[in-house]
Amino acid sequence: MTLQIAPNSLTHNRYGVIVSKRLGNAVQRNRMRRRIKAILMQRHPWLVQGYDTVWIARQSSVRQPHDALLRIVDDLLQQAAIVERTPNS
Repeated sequence: MTLQIAPNSLTHNRYGVIVSKRLGNAVQRNRMRRRIKAILMQRHPWLVQGYDTVWIARQSSVRQPHDALLRIVDDLLQQAAIVERTPNS
């Protein structure tokens, strides 16, 4: 999965999820999009506000279990340095 991030002038974050047609049929693409959005909504309260983020799903992320996908998203958010506090604190 790839994350692209840019600051915006708003008081909230905006999220975009891109899932290519190469990842499967419409059912598989929509399932992947819903999984990523659900994780982002869980993590939203712990993020620094004021960013636009675009998440690009890759072929290898389609078959990942929920826990692995959650770790991938958390790692990308940590690398982008927009995590205000961790969910466990």
